[in-house]
Formats: sequence, C-alpha cells, structure tokens
Amino acid sequence: MRNARRILFRLFMFLLIVTVLFIVAGIFVSKKYGNEIKNYAITQVNRQLETKIAVEKINVSFFSHFPYLSVVFNNVAAMSGHDFDPLGFENVDTDTLFTAQKIYLQFNVFDILFGKYRIRRIHAANGSLNMLVDRQGKTNFRMFKQKKAAESGSRGFELEAVKLNGFDILFINRAKNITARAVLNDILFKGKFSGKNFSLGTIVSMDLLDFTREGVKYADHFGISARVIFQVRDSLATVEKGELNVNNLRMNIGGNFTLGSVSQMNLSLQSRGFDLHALQTSLPEPQRELIPVDLYGHGDIAFRINGPFSRIEVPDIKAVYLFNINRAKYNKRSFQNIKLKGRFSNGGQRNPVSTTILVEQYSIDDFNTSLNGTFLIKNLVQPYIRLTMKGDASAGAINEFFESDVASGFTGMLHPDFSLQTQLKGWKIENATKLLSTGLNGKMGVEDFGLTLNGKYAFSDVNGNIEFSGDTWYPILDLTSGLSHLELKLKMEHVFSYLMNTNSSLWISGDVNANRIDITPFIKSDDDGGSNGMFLFPDRVHARISVSMDTLTSGRFFAGKSDTYLQYKPGVFSFTSVHMKSMDGTIRGEGVIKQDRDKNLFLSTQSEVAHLNINTMFNSLNNFNQDFIVAGNLKGYLSGNIDFATSFDSLLNMNSKNTEADARIVINSGELINFEPIEKLSSFVELDELKHINFSRLENHIIIKDQTVFIPQMDIQSSAFNITVSGEHHFDNHFDYKLKVNLSDILAGKARHAKKENEAFGVIEPDSRRTNLYLTIAGTPDDFKIKYDKKEAIVNIKQDMKEEKGRLKTILNEEFGWFKKDSALEKRQTKQDDKFIIEWDQDTTPGSNVNIDKPTKKNEKRKFKIEWDEDDK
Repeated sequence: MRNARRILFRLFMFLLIVTVLFIVAGIFVSKKYGNEIKNYAITQVNRQLETKIAVEKINVSFFSHFPYLSVVFNNVAAMSGHDFDPLGFENVDTDTLFTAQKIYLQFNVFDILFGKYRIRRIHAANGSLNMLVDRQGKTNFRMFKQKKAAESGSRGFELEAVKLNGFDILFINRAKNITARAVLNDILFKGKFSGKNFSLGTIVSMDLLDFTREGVKYADHFGISARVIFQVRDSLATVEKGELNVNNLRMNIGGNFTLGSVSQMNLSLQSRGFDLHALQTSLPEPQRELIPVDLYGHGDIAFRINGPFSRIEVPDIKAVYLFNINRAKYNKRSFQNIKLKGRFSNGGQRNPVSTTILVEQYSIDDFNTSLNGTFLIKNLVQPYIRLTMKGDASAGAINEFFESDVASGFTGMLHPDFSLQTQLKGWKIENATKLLSTGLNGKMGVEDFGLTLNGKYAFSDVNGNIEFSGDTWYPILDLTSGLSHLELKLKMEHVFSYLMNTNSSLWISGDVNANRIDITPFIKSDDDGGSNGMFLFPDRVHARISVSMDTLTSGRFFAGKSDTYLQYKPGVFSFTSVHMKSMDGTIRGEGVIKQDRDKNLFLSTQSEVAHLNINTMFNSLNNFNQDFIVAGNLKGYLSGNIDFATSFDSLLNMNSKNTEADARIVINSGELINFEPIEKLSSFVELDELKHINFSRLENHIIIKDQTVFIPQMDIQSSAFNITVSGEHHFDNHFDYKLKVNLSDILAGKARHAKKENEAFGVIEPDSRRTNLYLTIAGTPDDFKIKYDKKEAIVNIKQDMKEEKGRLKTILNEEFGWFKKDSALEKRQTKQDDKFIIEWDQDTTPGSNVNIDKPTKKNEKRKFKIEWDEDDK
C-alpha cells in the first residue's frame, strides 16, 4: 500500500514538473519568438489566401488554447472573391465573405523550440459567413489560391483540426435557386489533413433555420447534429462510421464520396423505428398545414444518394419507407392501425419539379372502418396529386374530424370507391379547394346514414349512392326526417368550391319525390312563442327542383297528392305550377318569397282554390289563430281566386301593415252553427233557427289592406231569413258589420213553423215588394252590440223611392206620353212623408225600439209603424 502511494506521488510530481516546464517553455517561446511567429503566420496566410483580409489587431497568446501557442487575429473581415457577380442579391452584403471576432492559428510549442514552424489547428469564433453563388455558378467564397501558386508555402500548414463555432450562415445559390440560413453552433474537423491517407473525424451541431429550393421550403428550424468518421485515401473519403440526427430523426450513414474537379457521392442513410411524430414536426409549415393530423408510431426509411454534386449539381436521391401508425389524432378523434408503404425520388432533373412522393399502399383498420388505396404527389412546385380510396368507413368519425354549427351527429356507414387527381399551383392552403373540387371521380355508397342540421333538424336512414364527377355530385338517395320520407335524384354543381368558402355558387337541380313530408319540425317556434332565430336565405345557392308528394302535413294541415316546381336564387325563392289536393278540394297557384339586405322577407302568392271544405280548413289552420269564429261554427265549400302579399322581419314576425289580399270567393252549401252574433238576432227570429243557419250560395270580393278586412255588400239566402251583409274587420279585432234583414223573411219564418210542407229556404210570397230592417254589429269578439242602423235605412229608402219614381215615370211616358216636363212633376213630389207600415201575425213580437199598437181581437193583425223625424232624413 505504501509503495502504491509512493508511485502515485512520484507520478504526480513528475507531471507537475513537466507542466511547469511546459508553461515556462511556452512563456519563453512566446516572449522570444512572438514577433517572429506572428510574421510567419501572416506570411503563410497571405500565401494561401486569394481574398483580401482586414484585421484590427494581431497578438500572440499561450494560454488561450493551452497547450498550443496561438496567433490571434482580432475582428477579422474577409472580402468576397473578385470574379463573383453581385447583381441579383438584394439586401445582402455581397462585399463581405465572412467576419470573425477571433481567429486562432495554433502552433505546437516544441515545434517552435526546434525551429519547425507549422500551423497545426485553426479556430474561428463568433462571426458570420455569407456564401453566395451567382447565376453563372461563380462563387464569392473562393478564398484559397490555386494549388500551383500556393504550393511553395503549403509546408507552413500541417493541419490536424479546424473548428468553427458561433457563426451565422447565409447561403444563396442563384444557379439552383437555393436559399438557406443557419446558426452554426460547433463544427470540428479532426485529422491529418496534410497526408494522402488519414482518418477524418467530423462533429457538427447546428440549427437550420430554413432551407428553400425553387420556392419549396424543405426545412424550417431543424436541429441537426452529426458524428462521422471518414477514411480518406487520396480524394476518396469512405464513411467508416456515421450518425446523423435531424430533429430527433436518427439515421446511420454509410458509403463514400470523392472530392475533386468533379465530386461524386454514393451515400446511404437508414433509420429504423424512428418516431413518426418527430418526423412530422420536422416538416416545413406549408407541408405541415396540409397534414392536419398528429401521427404517432414508428417507421423505417432508407435513402440512397448517388451522383455528382457541386454548387450547380445535385445527386440523385431515392428513398423507400414503411410507416406503422399506431394512432392518428385529429381534434378529439383518433384512428388506429394505419400502415403506409411507399417511395421517394427527386427525379430525372434532380429538383423539386421532378420530385415524386408515392404511397404505394395505405390501409386503415380501425373500429368499423377499413380503408385502403394509393397516394401520389409529383412536382413539389406545382404539385400533381392523385388519391384512390376504397372500403368501408364509419360516419361517426366525422363528428370529431368535422366540427360545424351547421351539421353534426353523423351516424351510419360510408362506402367510398373513388379517385381524386388534380394539378395545383402551389402549396398554399387555399389551393386545397382545387384539390377537392377537380378530378374527383367515382362514387360513395351511403348506408343508414344520419345527421342533424343546425342542431334541430334530424335526418336518418339515408341510403343510396353519390356519384362524383369533378366538382359535380349526383346524389340518388332516400332519407327520413321525423315523419317525412323523401327520395332525391339531384345534380349538385361546384359542391367543394362552395363548401370551401370560395366565390363559387352551388347549383342544384333534379327531382324530389316523397310519400310524406311533414314540415312541422321546420317551422316550430321557441317555448316563449317567439321565432326560433334569424331566418337567412343562403348566399351563392341556385336551385331548380321538381317536387312531388303523396302527402304533405304541417300540424293539423294535411294535403294529398301535391306537385310543384321550386326555384331559388340568392334572395329569391319561387314556387310555380303548384297543384295540391287538400281539404276535400284542390289548390293551384304560384308564389315568390324575397329577402332584402336587412333580412326582411316579402311573400306574394296567387292561388285558385276549388271546393275546399271550410270546416276542415279552419281545423287544419288552427282557426287562423283566432277564436271569434271557429271550425265548429262553419260548414260549406269554398272556391275562388286569392291574391295575397305580406312581409316578415328577420325573425319571421309578420308585418301586418304590409299585408294585402284580394279574394274573389264563392261558398256553396254553407252552414253557420252556434255563431253568437247571429244568435243575438233572436228578437226577430226563433233562437232554434239561428243556432243552425243554412245558405245555398255566398259570393263576394274581399279586400285586405291597411290592416283591415273589407267585406263588400253580399246577399245571403239563408234558412232563417235572407240577409245582406257588409263591413270591416280590423287586425286589432275591432269590427263593424252592417246587416239588412228583409222583414217579410221574418214573417215567412213564422209561417214555416205553421206549415211543415214549406220549402227549406222559406215561403215564396206572391207580393214581390219587401220591407227591410237595418242593423249594425260592432265591437270586439269579447264585447259587441247589435242595434238599429237608422242612417243606412234612410239612405236606402231615398234610393228606393228615387228608383221607383223613375220606373213609374217611364211606364206612364211609354203608355200615355205623360211627364214630358219631368222637372215640374219632381218639384210637386219632393215633399212627401217617409212612412211605411209593417204587418205580421198575432204571435210575432218585434224588437223593443218600435211603437206597437195593441190589437183588440185575437188573430187581428197588428200594425207596425216606423216613423223617422225630419232630422233623420
């Protein structure tokens, strides 16, 4: 033990003495030979370099790179070569080749002691390097003189190592359209450079900020490191051992290359089991955007690089690969068990234009999904893309791959069998639109497919096929939505162009056949009774569709066989050739709906209805949202022509101020049942008769304008009495109706009770002269009154008298030639009493507003005299 300690102590003392002697020798050499070594170094540099160099300061240091003696060049700047053309390099300092804060030329101390001056190492630190190649292939970095010119001084260099660290590098090659920027952290070449045969070790650590060739970015912030050992024999360098790491993609390097006037490369790079996610994140941003799926798994890849290389030549590069993707994640959805097998080549021109990336076979075997096909990209500048796909896919995956407020809740299966091929102009993301909108051919089978639109409208049991021809789709589908079942046979043009939000419009044409359509779910309101949101007509959509329905329902509304032709263009929806069987009759017509810039809607329709069951109509249309007169009050059949126009705001609230209608209608076989305003006429007619009134025909021309329903005068020949009605009904539910009741009908009604054999619509009196009673019904459905209308009666009497006089004068004139001077006769007859007498049976009791003279005997007729004062005339 003591001997071991003694040996270690003696060894330590020996090393200490040698170190001290070495330091003393170094200090001695630097003091004594410092200027001589400095001058020697400058001389050797000038002999070797062709370019001009500017140095701020030169000094000699022993301790900066111990144990070597160093000649230190401080703040060095080297000029570019003189035969280089600087044009075409904007915003680049073409005059400067490189700058360095310090350059160390290192000498062996013992070489100097023995008078042998040789530069053993070179170290440059903290600078910049601009390496430029003009369009003719000439460079600015030809620093060294030709071999013959520098040969006499070459003995001054016996390099064993060259090191650079902390350099910003800019490389621009106009001949091959290459631009690269990098930060060189460290690079070390170590070997006997002066010999013909030697071993050369290389260590590299750098950050490649970007690498672009011919507009295609191949690298974006790549971390690169390498360790390679070469065996150099003359100009042939063979890789003995090598490893390259690019963004955590580790590859083994083998092969060789030859340096000379024509350099040749024959290298192989292989990587097995590398991380696919690391490779994906290594892709430049433009290519990475086109693959929005995160890949997790492992892969194998092998490159072969062969051929001449120089500043104007690129070797042939080929690769084969196999990727086993355990998981491909997009948003929240992950696919599993994906395999890719393919090849890569930079092509005959050995540039991006001739580059090919081929996926010979891909397969996806996930839950309920099994797909396979091929994928090809040719020309990385203006890529040609071809994709084939076949198999079965679960539509449920769309829920996580495709997020949209418009469509969600996908279910069912898809069976693709199509190819996609197109030529793009570049790698910009907007060019993906063209990828999808051109060159798509094949079909997509749809099985039990379902989805929900706008979170409200569910479609299920969608089955059929969609054929693709470029950006034109031909869906032939049958589907179910609620109680609706439809069959579609459509042509849809510019589908992807429309979906990708370009300026293209979607054009739809074809046929829709349905055994039943229920539109109730599409017109539901919110729970508070309001509209379910802003109603927008889609932009950039055009449609022409023929629709045929066996049944159409909406709430209580029901229609049988119906046909129409629908047309749509942005902001305008029209329906023509409407033919519908409904409510025991038919409806024909056409209409148009327009939407303005403020999202207001304008509706205009023209329709012809025939034999519509009024009771069914009121039931179907929920009594038009009023309870004044309801389905239980009405029977009969409606026919006529109706023109209608109105407007709605963006929330589908109707604007009553803009509502207008022109209806020429006929009601046949009408019945009015238990209608309260009519029942209140019981002072004149028995209540039982008023509870159920029949009339054979009613005809009128009704106008709706200025929030008012105008009902012109119409005659109703009813089972209770004949009546003439006119009036106005306002949208605020105030109404004012005028009635003219023929009093002889009241008397006839009593006679009908006495004689059952009388006809259903009353007794026909032999005397054609009739006396009328004028009434008004005014108020609201909850509060209305019936009273006499004396003003209307006066106007009517005057008109009747005038017409009667005219008839009498005409007869006398025709028979006897009287009243040739008509004005004198008129003056004599202007003054006469406006009186008339009404007689009715004993048991008839008129209203309380008349003066009744009580009869003295039974069955004696009462006289009913109504007189108006002079002021009432």
